[in-house]
Amino acid sequence: MFLLADAILLSLDNVTDALVVYPKKIAARVQEKLTFIITESIMMRMVAKGANRQDAHEKIRLLWNEASREVKMEGKPNDLVTRIRATEFFKPILEELDDMLRPRLYIARSVEIVERFCGEGGVLDEKIRPYRESIEMSSTAELNV
Repeated sequence: MFLLADAILLSLDNVTDALVVYPKKIAARVQEKLTFIITESIMMRMVAKGANRQDAHEKIRLLWNEASREVKMEGKPNDLVTRIRATEFFKPILEELDDMLRPRLYIARSVEIVERFCGEGGVLDEKIRPYRESIEMSSTAELNV
């Protein structure tokens, strides 16, 4: 079992050593998927404005299916928000739609939790403190197959 764990960690080290994070690309991907994620919020806002929940659900479902088909079958960009804006039924919430598209509304406390665990002085920092010197001196693992 130890050899398997060692091999997995070596592979992980090798793959992640050259990992590059592109924040703008991540933001674009999140925004692309966010339009599908906000459908529940849109329905709830519509109900709060007096719409029937079943009607709101059906309108969203139809628009979601149309937009999803375009994305999956045609390779086109996600245009669900454009479809929602063009549908008279959703007029009562159109002013709120841009605000609903802020990703921060849907991540809850994840940033705080990650910082508390992985950040300086966090749980992980405390756990690796005895090994910090070895970690800092180490280099990327070489895989020999």
